[in-house]
Amino acid sequence: MTVIVNMNHLPEIMVPPRLRTDDRTGRLYRWFISCHLVFGLLALGLAAWIFQVSAQIPPAYWLFLALTTFLLLQPVLFRITGAYNLLATISIVILNAMILVAAYNYGGHLSPALPISIVVPMFCLFFLPGLGQIVGLGALVACYGILITLYVNGHSFPQFLPASQLPGLFMAGIIVAAVLVAAMARAYLDLYALSRDVLRTEVARHKDTADNLARARNMVEAAAKTKGQSIAAICDEVRMPLNAIIGFSQIISRELMGKLADERYRSCASDIESSGRQLLGVIDEVLDLVRVESGDLELTDTEFDLALAIRKCRKSVNSLAQARDIALSENLPSDGLMVRADHSRIRQVIIALMSNCIALVGGGGQIEVQLSKTAKEEAMLLIRSTGSTISPEGLAMALDAPDGNNNDNRSESLGVGYGLPIARRLVELHGGSLEVGGPNSDESHIILTLPTERVV
Repeated sequence: MTVIVNMNHLPEIMVPPRLRTDDRTGRLYRWFISCHLVFGLLALGLAAWIFQVSAQIPPAYWLFLALTTFLLLQPVLFRITGAYNLLATISIVILNAMILVAAYNYGGHLSPALPISIVVPMFCLFFLPGLGQIVGLGALVACYGILITLYVNGHSFPQFLPASQLPGLFMAGIIVAAVLVAAMARAYLDLYALSRDVLRTEVARHKDTADNLARARNMVEAAAKTKGQSIAAICDEVRMPLNAIIGFSQIISRELMGKLADERYRSCASDIESSGRQLLGVIDEVLDLVRVESGDLELTDTEFDLALAIRKCRKSVNSLAQARDIALSENLPSDGLMVRADHSRIRQVIIALMSNCIALVGGGGQIEVQLSKTAKEEAMLLIRSTGSTISPEGLAMALDAPDGNNNDNRSESLGVGYGLPIARRLVELHGGSLEVGGPNSDESHIILTLPTERVV
């Protein structure tokens, strides 16, 4: 029983330890060794039978025996060297040489040894790499070529085996070929089953990965929604006392409850009101950004003249431009440009863009607002700034909402608040785009594009 177990484990033992890491190649090596042992033992049995029934033992018989012995030693050489590709190629060449020797001396071109050659292409395709396949199949073609050439030229093949024994040799050759074909089929099915198991494992692993990613995405979305709800709740809590502060500052600045003893109190109350309204605007921007990010903001589309809306927005921010000594000009189509969009949100976007451009342009600078159609019939708003105090790269960074990271890289865009990030999200909700650029640090531009389906 111990001997049988050891024989079953012999192919595993003959595989070098360093080549046992991959299961598929490990099985291929074990089948390589098993086929050598099976064919070698069958060839030895066939040689022993020929030795008994032959009337004369030619030198070619000992050559056949030597080739068989060398074939049996291949697993040992593989265990020592691990040179699989080289040894597999040598084995195919040896197998072809054995077939040629046996066929020439025992039947010639009609030798019963020739059926064994059917396993050579199978060995080549199963065990050998590309170059080895060429060598193995080339050796097989050469063997047949030699036998056919000798036959065509009328060569007389030696007859060291009695004619009465040829049928037995023929049956032995068929049996050897059948055993080897069965072994190859079993090896193929074994490797196919392994590949199927590996594929099934990979599919399951990828499915698990996809499920984990989906769960992680849901967790991130839930966390983002919770974060947005928390921010909105905080903003609502801050808004109520802030409105009270603004209201009380108005009462004081307007002296609704009596005269102030000192005019400086009125000035302080006005500053409190102004700062409170500014802070209230920031809270409104944060709430808008939260609604946009969470997908809770819905657009109410109407048809309106975009050129007229831009003109009204320009008038709204004109006082800011005059206070900073900035020339604010416009170049709008005289016949207007009708679009279908959310009027209040588009107005919010335009005012945010103009206000930020005014805030980022130094005194004496220029801002030009242009409206036109692109070659694709898209509505394009171009705001070009000259004398900008922020580079195009800094302006592009300002389009992203501050997240608390990379503060050093965002130093150029400080002061623009949440207006530009909100504007970008609102434009994207309309299916449009918001891009920034400029030839140098002194000049920059913002391009707002609404898609063709938004143009009436």
